[in-house]
Amino acid sequence: MNINLKEEVRRAIKAEWPAFAASHPKLAAVLDETVLLDPAMQSLADDAEYVEAMQTATAVGAGGEIVADIILRHRQWLRRLV
Repeated sequence: MNINLKEEVRRAIKAEWPAFAASHPKLAAVLDETVLLDPAMQSLADDAEYVEAMQTATAVGAGGEIVADIILRHRQWLRRLV
């Protein structure tokens, strides 16, 4: 399985950014969404459900699209960051 975790996390942040910006327009105006990248990746690493899902995906030989979907489904880490 070949996946660029940083790129997938970046994609997930981009997907959530419009909702965040709508809820917090002043904060979104001064924040660059890239500042969330490293904290989001660390938060994922600490999320037991995410870790288990990734281990399962690896064990069954899931492709990159499946892993990307797992990351997108575990977006609660982004909501906890902001």
